[in-house]
Order: sequence, then C-alpha cells, then structure tokens
Amino acid sequence: MADPRMSQAHPEMTALLKTFPFMRSKLAYWPYDVVEDSVVQRAYSCASSGEKAVIEFLLSVWNPNVDWTEHGYRNFNLARAVGILSNAEPIAAWIKRPFWP
Repeated sequence: MADPRMSQAHPEMTALLKTFPFMRSKLAYWPYDVVEDSVVQRAYSCASSGEKAVIEFLLSVWNPNVDWTEHGYRNFNLARAVGILSNAEPIAAWIKRPFWP
C-alpha cells in the first residue's frame, strides 16, 4: 500500500531530494507547502551539518527569493556545503541543469 503522505509530496523536489541517498532516513518526501508542513522543520531540527546543508540547498531551489532564516533555517551557502558534504555531486548536477518548481 502506498504511503498516504506521498500525496503531499512535490514530485520534482522529492526526486531531487532522493539524489542525496544519505537523506533517506531523515526526509522521505518534499512537501508542497514547506512552511506549513512540519516534515522539513522536524528533519532540519535533528539533522547533522551535512543534512542541514542539503535541506538548505533544497530550500534555495524551492524558493530562492525567501529569506529562510525567517523560518528557522540558514540560507544556503555553496562554499559551506561543499566543505561539509563528502559528495556534492547532486548539487553540481543541479547547477549544470537547474530547475525551479
């Protein structure tokens, strides 16, 4: 039986999230309403520095015009992320072929 939460998942963003395999245990899907749906905030609150960098990246893709600090996150910083992540290839792939939902 399918997970009922997946009906709340944004397919393109969830696919981008899944390019970071180590995030599977932290965040199963990307919701349509990041601010109202607490799934991302819960994942962020107990995330490692690398997991936080990925969530910050995803937030910057989701809406690059938002100051995410107003919602309890740090804004994405590419240099910090590359320094933290052992594999930043999914970010590099997005930079080569960016999309915004």
